[in-house]
Amino acid sequence: MKTNYKYVMIVTSEDNRYTGNADGLQLEHWANNPWDGTFEGITTGDTCEDLLEGLDCEGLFYQLFDAQRGTRLGYGIIDAASISEDIVWYESSLNSVVNT
Repeated sequence: MKTNYKYVMIVTSEDNRYTGNADGLQLEHWANNPWDGTFEGITTGDTCEDLLEGLDCEGLFYQLFDAQRGTRLGYGIIDAASISEDIVWYESSLNSVVNT
Protein backbone atom coordinates (compact mmCIF):
# COMPACT_ATOMS: atom_id res chain seq x y z
CA MET A 1 0.00 0.00 0.00
CA LYS A 2 1.44 3.33 -1.07
CA THR A 3 1.47 5.98 1.65
CA ASN A 4 3.48 8.82 0.12
CA TYR A 5 1.14 10.78 -2.14
CA LYS A 6 1.60 14.13 -3.88
CA TYR A 7 -1.97 15.33 -3.35
CA VAL A 8 -4.74 15.11 -0.78
CA MET A 9 -8.32 16.05 -1.64
CA ILE A 10 -10.97 16.73 0.98
CA VAL A 11 -14.45 16.00 -0.37
CA THR A 12 -17.58 17.70 0.97
CA SER A 13 -21.25 18.10 0.07
CA GLU A 14 -23.93 20.66 0.80
CA ASP A 15 -25.58 20.47 4.21
CA ASN A 16 -29.16 20.91 5.43
CA ARG A 17 -29.06 24.64 4.64
CA TYR A 18 -29.48 23.75 0.95
CA THR A 19 -33.16 23.80 0.15
CA GLY A 20 -33.06 23.97 -3.63
CA ASN A 21 -35.05 27.20 -3.60
CA ALA A 22 -34.31 30.88 -3.13
CA ASP A 23 -34.94 30.72 0.64
CA GLY A 24 -31.81 28.64 1.40
CA LEU A 25 -28.18 28.63 0.39
CA GLN A 26 -27.54 27.67 -3.20
CA LEU A 27 -24.95 25.18 -4.44
CA GLU A 28 -22.73 28.08 -5.48
CA HIS A 29 -22.14 28.72 -1.77
CA TRP A 30 -20.46 25.32 -1.32
CA ALA A 31 -18.58 25.61 -4.61
CA ASN A 32 -17.02 28.81 -3.27
CA ASN A 33 -16.79 27.58 0.36
CA PRO A 34 -16.39 23.78 0.33
CA TRP A 35 -15.00 23.84 3.88
CA ASP A 36 -18.48 24.92 4.99
CA GLY A 37 -20.07 21.68 3.77
CA THR A 38 -20.57 18.21 5.15
CA PHE A 39 -17.41 16.10 5.21
CA GLU A 40 -17.69 13.16 2.81
CA GLY A 41 -14.14 11.83 2.76
CA ILE A 42 -10.53 12.19 1.78
CA THR A 43 -8.82 10.85 -1.32
CA THR A 44 -5.11 10.79 -2.15
CA GLY A 45 -3.03 10.37 -5.27
CA ASP A 46 -0.33 11.62 -7.58
CA THR A 47 -2.62 12.62 -10.46
CA CYS A 48 -6.15 13.82 -11.05
CA GLU A 49 -7.06 10.32 -12.20
CA ASP A 50 -5.75 8.85 -8.92
CA LEU A 51 -7.77 11.34 -6.89
CA LEU A 52 -11.01 10.60 -8.74
CA GLU A 53 -10.59 6.82 -9.00
CA GLY A 54 -13.61 5.08 -7.53
CA LEU A 55 -15.14 8.37 -6.36
CA ASP A 56 -18.80 9.03 -7.14
CA CYS A 57 -18.32 12.78 -7.32
CA GLU A 58 -21.63 13.99 -8.73
CA GLY A 59 -22.69 17.06 -6.77
CA LEU A 60 -19.62 17.10 -4.51
CA PHE A 61 -17.06 19.79 -3.73
CA TYR A 62 -13.34 19.66 -3.11
CA GLN A 63 -10.31 21.24 -1.58
CA LEU A 64 -7.02 20.07 -3.10
CA PHE A 65 -3.75 20.20 -1.15
CA ASP A 66 -0.08 19.44 -1.71
CA ALA A 67 0.37 16.50 0.68
CA GLN A 68 3.96 17.41 1.54
CA ARG A 69 3.67 21.18 1.98
CA GLY A 70 0.04 21.55 3.04
CA THR A 71 -0.48 24.22 0.38
CA ARG A 72 -4.04 24.45 -0.89
CA LEU A 73 -4.01 24.26 -4.69
CA GLY A 74 -7.66 24.83 -5.41
CA TYR A 75 -11.26 24.23 -4.50
CA GLY A 76 -14.71 24.14 -6.06
CA ILE A 77 -17.09 21.68 -7.68
CA ILE A 78 -15.43 18.35 -8.37
CA ASP A 79 -14.71 17.85 -12.04
CA ALA A 80 -11.64 16.38 -13.70
CA ALA A 81 -10.85 19.48 -15.77
CA SER A 82 -10.75 21.82 -12.75
CA ILE A 83 -8.63 19.48 -10.65
CA SER A 84 -6.23 18.86 -13.56
CA GLU A 85 -5.90 22.63 -14.09
CA ASP A 86 -5.13 23.12 -10.39
CA ILE A 87 -2.38 20.47 -10.56
CA VAL A 88 -0.87 21.77 -13.81
CA TRP A 89 -0.85 25.35 -12.54
CA TYR A 90 0.71 24.33 -9.22
CA GLU A 91 3.38 22.10 -10.75
CA SER A 92 4.30 24.78 -13.29
CA SER A 93 4.59 27.36 -10.50
CA LEU A 94 6.90 25.00 -8.58
CA ASN A 95 9.02 24.48 -11.69
CA SER A 96 9.30 28.22 -12.32
CA VAL A 97 10.55 28.75 -8.75
CA VAL A 98 13.14 26.00 -9.15
CA ASN A 99 14.30 27.37 -12.50
CA THR A 100 14.82 30.96 -11.32
